[in-house]
Amino acid sequence: MTHKNIALGIDTGGTYTDAVLYDYDERIVLSKAKSVTTHEDLTIGISSVLDKIDQDILKQACLVSLSTTLATNACVENKGGKVKLILIGCYPELFERNCSKYGISSTSEFEYIDAEITIDGVINRAPDWDNFDEIIRKCEKNFDSFAVVSLWGMKNPELELSAKAHIQSIVDKPVVCGHELSTALDIIKRACSAMLNARLLPIIADFIRAVKQILGERNIDVPIFIVRSDGSIMTAEFALDKPVETLLCGPAASVLGGMYLADTEDGLLIDMGGTTSDIALIRRGAPILTPSGAVVGDFKTAVKSLQINTVGLGGDTLVTVDRYGEVHLGVRRVRPICDLATQFPEVTRSIYYTPSDNRFYYILNDNYDVNQLGELPRILYEELKVRRWMSGNTIASVIKESYLANVAIEELENLGIVLRSGLTPTDVMMVRGDYDMWDKKPAEMILQYYAKDFETTVEAYCEEIYYKVKERMFCSLARMLFEQDEDKYFSPKELDARMEQLFHNAYYKHTIESDSVLDYQIISKVPIIGVGAPIHLFLPDVAKALGTKSIINDYSPVANALGAAICKIRVTEEVTIKVGGRKYQIFTRLRSFVASSYQAALEIAQREAEAIAKEEAEKRGAVNPTVKVTINERKAGKKKEVIHMETIVTATAECEMYATI
Repeated sequence: MTHKNIALGIDTGGTYTDAVLYDYDERIVLSKAKSVTTHEDLTIGISSVLDKIDQDILKQACLVSLSTTLATNACVENKGGKVKLILIGCYPELFERNCSKYGISSTSEFEYIDAEITIDGVINRAPDWDNFDEIIRKCEKNFDSFAVVSLWGMKNPELELSAKAHIQSIVDKPVVCGHELSTALDIIKRACSAMLNARLLPIIADFIRAVKQILGERNIDVPIFIVRSDGSIMTAEFALDKPVETLLCGPAASVLGGMYLADTEDGLLIDMGGTTSDIALIRRGAPILTPSGAVVGDFKTAVKSLQINTVGLGGDTLVTVDRYGEVHLGVRRVRPICDLATQFPEVTRSIYYTPSDNRFYYILNDNYDVNQLGELPRILYEELKVRRWMSGNTIASVIKESYLANVAIEELENLGIVLRSGLTPTDVMMVRGDYDMWDKKPAEMILQYYAKDFETTVEAYCEEIYYKVKERMFCSLARMLFEQDEDKYFSPKELDARMEQLFHNAYYKHTIESDSVLDYQIISKVPIIGVGAPIHLFLPDVAKALGTKSIINDYSPVANALGAAICKIRVTEEVTIKVGGRKYQIFTRLRSFVASSYQAALEIAQREAEAIAKEEAEKRGAVNPTVKVTINERKAGKKKEVIHMETIVTATAECEMYATI
């Protein structure tokens, strides 16, 4: 059968790579498949998943749309390229005092460049460019990319552009400017966004390069798009310049796919992947947008996105047992031990002889520039290039001091050079028979060691690990419900340790019979929509504890890839008219204007909003986008004392993805 408008949706997550073939005309999924993501070479996982879908229909695909959690996971796990952040005309004490609130743990890689810029963006004193060039020459070898942010750069980007030109004249490395990403007044948030964008450049570039390589090998020459954090899409070429806009593209795609599958106006959606679980609230048929910018892990950015809470919970979350026999879930993704042992059978032998040593590390990148590594990380890196994998004991034997050995291997982890492997919920699924992918023996040996050491059973430990996963899922969903409650009794800042303990207690009380004088329950008035491969193992019990139902169907495991396939190109541009005195100031993302009358200001604002939105949509791949304009006048006061403060003119340019063919 011949189909006309077929989209190939591909989602590369921390654990699995999914693919769907979607018919735009019939609005149905024609074929779907899953394969394991191969971090050491993404092309292997992508090629494998394409092998599993219908090959005849694949040849008819007219476009490819991508989503990925690689950027999200990199932020949660603090990975990515090394970035030098250049701050022009900024106050060092402001950044030193507040950066940690935005997720920036260290300011050691910041460079403060002296300059004077007024609040209107007027440059009173430019930087000493000769001195600037010397600074760049001294540090160019130590960084993969640069980010440049100037004070009031969103009003006048001249200094950011000049700095970019100077850097590019000295070194052939990517340079990201703050004004290219955001017009937010919050300079630390703009700096965080620019820094993350620069840090994610190699990660998204590798992903897009891998997709193009596999499509080329199959003679599939079609346009490639990638999902943005706000649920719209952009061309792959656009994403290479602004990868930070893919920050929550995987979760955004899962929300859209989950909404499509659930067919409900209201719901709480959770996408459980390998590294993270992403939670979003759907009200009146639409996901809620964040008013202040995407938050991923500890990072607060100015990236427009859906309101998504990302928590460190997935099938590949690290499971540890402390010296008292208590189970703990980490937040970092590790490779399941059963998976690693399949590739390296010697791992099983190592566990057999020393089951207490169940930390393993294997190399992902053979071609890293060792000049950018410290002495001890360099020693471990060279050793791993030969051995391919090492246990915790082996690392300690190479680096004699255990503390220094841990610091060195963690640096290699953070740079994405090596990946840790250990016990995970996925391994426990193997032991329990809920999942069948690899030999379960390595995980069984680790659990048997703990069971013997603490005089219990393997089954009891498996049950406890599942309980911990459900408990964290319950608490995360409860937190989202409290934060998004329409009565606004609680804000995220008010959900302190005592509220967190309340969530834990509520789930615990649901799982036991008690004669306590007090009982309480957290009730969700909306259903819980579950997507992701392992979600069916945990969500039904969690939804029951929340007093509601779960919605899971056959396509839930590939909802991300489906969401990628059904996206639209959509750009929203705001222009502000400030009212004051006899003149009206018009501020756009690119320039500012002054008008002598309100009507003239309104005409300029509408013209500029439409033009910028349309131009941006076309940059992202749109063809003849439709543009709609809304006007919102903001006033203050009552009755005769009402004052017109400002007007927000919003233009939205939109285009169906298949219309670009």
